[in-house]
Amino acid sequence: MIEQEFKHSVQQWDTYRAFHTKSDNGAFVRFDTGEVIMASRHPFNSPDTRRGYEDVGVDLFYPSDAWAASHLFREFDIWDPHNERKVVKSWLPPSMDLLHDHHTHRVVSPGLRRGVTAGIPSRFENRAYIYWAGAYHQPLTPGTIPYYPFFDITLDEKRELREKLIGLKAQVRLLDGDLANKVYHRNALLSRQEFLAKPLSELTEIERHATRIHGFKDKRPTVTVPWLELKAKV
Repeated sequence: MIEQEFKHSVQQWDTYRAFHTKSDNGAFVRFDTGEVIMASRHPFNSPDTRRGYEDVGVDLFYPSDAWAASHLFREFDIWDPHNERKVVKSWLPPSMDLLHDHHTHRVVSPGLRRGVTAGIPSRFENRAYIYWAGAYHQPLTPGTIPYYPFFDITLDEKRELREKLIGLKAQVRLLDGDLANKVYHRNALLSRQEFLAKPLSELTEIERHATRIHGFKDKRPTVTVPWLELKAKV
């Protein structure tokens, strides 16, 4: 959040019982104390308003936005400081509301409900999606950011997995014929490691079809963090 002179000539009082001004789109409210809140999520609703706001010092975007791809991801990588790793864009939900703070380079999500979290004054309960204590302060929000990293699997294991799945499809056609009317319970699903460790010749009919139709039982893990960061590409 950048520093900006408080415009007393257009200040208001009634909504918050405190002197404040609103941004042109009404989403950001600046108080004479220097505090700023994001009071509305409506700019996230349209790709035309998901963009950079230089007067506030923030960017609003979805991970899947073309604007973000050309203006943010060309220059910056997404970084998880809590787990000390780069976050691939495809790990993020494609239509998640995200805000990038120009000064701190933090990326936060306003979440779906306004509320109070550590550091947000109680007077902004049910009023602030995001809160800044002043210019150049960290953005605080009740929202969190989930992401879904790919499985920790080596390139050799990926190659073996791909080859075995090709062999499985051929085996199903050869041994079991038409699959159209066959339904197999998900309890028969194997994990990736179990599938890699077991020769195709030892798979039961139900394991063949369960894997062929439903895949594997282990799903991508979910990581949830309070914020991410954008770091300049090296």
